[in-house]
Amino acid sequence: MPNYKTPQKNLDNKGTHKHSSILSTPRSSTSRHRRAAVLLKKERQIKQAVVMQKAQLDASSVVVGDAVAMRMDFRDVTHPRAVLGIVCEVSGSGAGGIRVATEHGIVCHGNKKSSYFVPSDRYKILAHAVLSTALEGIQLSVRSNTFDPTAHPKITMQQAHASTYNETPGGRMKCSCKTRKCDKCKCAKAGVPCTSSCACNDTCQNKHNDK
Repeated sequence: MPNYKTPQKNLDNKGTHKHSSILSTPRSSTSRHRRAAVLLKKERQIKQAVVMQKAQLDASSVVVGDAVAMRMDFRDVTHPRAVLGIVCEVSGSGAGGIRVATEHGIVCHGNKKSSYFVPSDRYKILAHAVLSTALEGIQLSVRSNTFDPTAHPKITMQQAHASTYNETPGGRMKCSCKTRKCDKCKCAKAGVPCTSSCACNDTCQNKHNDK
């Protein structure tokens, strides 16, 4: 009987056949990137929760009349810098939210200028702040309980920043990339991460997301 030999090309050390590698399809590659993006987003959310918890503890001592520095979102303005203001009201929820009066007006929300409590992770209490004459007057009236909110205009945080630093206020940056690649979208080109305001919902391949 002829002695046939099994071809050794596709055998491993045990004599079993090896499986040839299957090239990834574009769809499977996209799915992997999407899963990786979702995991990165969860990691950022955990880190953000830790930061917010610390900020809430720091803000638990805030009282009416305190001077604060409001932190601007990098997506709201091109070059974010702190905006000083005076606490004119503290939220009763216990979460550390405050209403702030700047020398240009009371910070409100949206085009309708509705009431806005600045969250605890968006401001820092200043124990020894050098205030302008206008802010000193606001602080004095708040502490003496003579402050009249209706005598001050309502402005958004973007407008407060623009008025403080003589800049033109702009809208919040967000992209409309629905492919979830976001390698050449508005946010990626500007060098900023995507957020839940974007069409991709922050589950994309923007290389700035994990920074």
